[in-house]
Amino acid sequence: MPSYRPWGSTEDGAIEFESMTTETLEGGLNVIRESFFRDESVSVGVDLLSEPGASEELEALCLDAARDGVSVVAIDVSTGQVVGVAFNKIQ
Repeated sequence: MPSYRPWGSTEDGAIEFESMTTETLEGGLNVIRESFFRDESVSVGVDLLSEPGASEELEALCLDAARDGVSVVAIDVSTGQVVGVAFNKIQ
């Protein structure tokens, strides 16, 4: 994974966007687990959480994407917590 690389921030500076690193990977996965798997329309539509192994497969896909070094996290500056993530893949 790449080293820290800032991409920008919100106008008020409350959220910073940066390349995902080994240190922010788990926070990015937590965002996926706690919001995307539960609330994203496509996840709800296919009833993702009721399918055995489905969320684990999607986590593995996210980990694979993270290795490409083009995934981005949003960090709450006041807490240092990852509050958003975009897992990106180069093909």
